[in-house]
Amino acid sequence: PWMPTRGVHRMGPATPAKVYGRVFSLCLILVLIVGARVSAQEPALTRLTVQAAQDKVLFSTTVENAFTENMEEAVKSGITATFSFIVTLESERSLWLDETIAEKEETHTMTYDPLKGQYAVTRSWESDTPFLTASFEEARDRMCKIEGMRLTRTKKLEKGATYIISAMAELGTMNLPPYLYYILFFVSRWDAETDWQTVSFTY
Repeated sequence: PWMPTRGVHRMGPATPAKVYGRVFSLCLILVLIVGARVSAQEPALTRLTVQAAQDKVLFSTTVENAFTENMEEAVKSGITATFSFIVTLESERSLWLDETIAEKEETHTMTYDPLKGQYAVTRSWESDTPFLTASFEEARDRMCKIEGMRLTRTKKLEKGATYIISAMAELGTMNLPPYLYYILFFVSRWDAETDWQTVSFTY
């Protein structure tokens, strides 16, 4: 006698319509993923400025598009945000390779204390004492800016000579608790770096 078979599902051959439908769905998913990445503005260094104050060469810059709403929540959840800045000062030479006058790598860190409701931002080039604030906006602005960082002394420069400052930033995290790894799906921008930017000046 014929006995019914349970749990067995037989699929017929894929028709052209089914194949085209699957290909279309896959293409749509890829378009949505790529579109989401393109629409998100990438971090970038802007407002590179240099000035000679007293006997020092001072440099300033800002990281734009470094934070999103998800990143703010990640910091509140216990992630330590770190921005590393690499800055070089070189003399411009027409016939020879540019001479490096100074090179610096400085780090900004941001943490959040939920008990005190405070953000702490430390900038290695400035002071070991952290800047404390209850405002995320203030902490974010301080995290994203270098304001008057000393590169070198003016005595190392020659009058009338042209110099080039190059800078970039690496965005990352540290001290990530294991149970917060899922958040990195939303803060993958922090595993990124900006393009190099330059500014030249004549002393």
